[in-house]
Amino acid sequence: YTNAGKSSLFNVLTNEHIYAANQLFATLDPTMRKWSLNGHYDVLLIDTVGFIRDLPHHLVAAFKATLEETIEADLLLHVIDIADNNWRAQVQAVEQVLQELKVKGLVMHVFNKIDLKDNLTAKFDDTSTPPKVWLSAQTHAGLTHLQEAVIRQLFGKAYEEELFLTPDQAALRAKLYGMRAVMAESLQPNGNWRLIVQLTRQERQKLAAIFHI
Repeated sequence: YTNAGKSSLFNVLTNEHIYAANQLFATLDPTMRKWSLNGHYDVLLIDTVGFIRDLPHHLVAAFKATLEETIEADLLLHVIDIADNNWRAQVQAVEQVLQELKVKGLVMHVFNKIDLKDNLTAKFDDTSTPPKVWLSAQTHAGLTHLQEAVIRQLFGKAYEEELFLTPDQAALRAKLYGMRAVMAESLQPNGNWRLIVQLTRQERQKLAAIFHI
């Protein structure tokens, strides 16, 4: 929904400076940037135009045309201004348009501006449908929760694992670094590498099939 803090959050996540203002339709054109998740995964993040209820009829077609990217998105972050007393009605307005666009990807509710509410703290709830994250783009509270939530939704939960690799497993070591899966590494007295890695089950299975680990 417009003025929910989408562009402000986009700027924080991507270290960009997209125009953000306390006004309707501050963002008129979709903007795409790379978002690095914990230095492990890279995703493309798109900042779209804000939604608004009862849009004048002559603007509906142009408005929906700016949201075409959402149809193909793997995950849609629905940014909600939790400090707005009408946030529930705004959520309904967005969901109605998403249904009209026949968006089939995953959706996550991102409740922004918790710094303006005394009774809210940053958290991530993956037991609800859709999953929900509470954060503040202004204070950066909850950004780690958002990263964790997006990683889980797109790639599955990552598990930490200790691996010992011999010198003849250099190709596997290079692959792990290419995946940004290596959290720590040390060289052992016997010449082997000790690696602490983070992998999803799917990633682990693929590596096992290729490198027989």
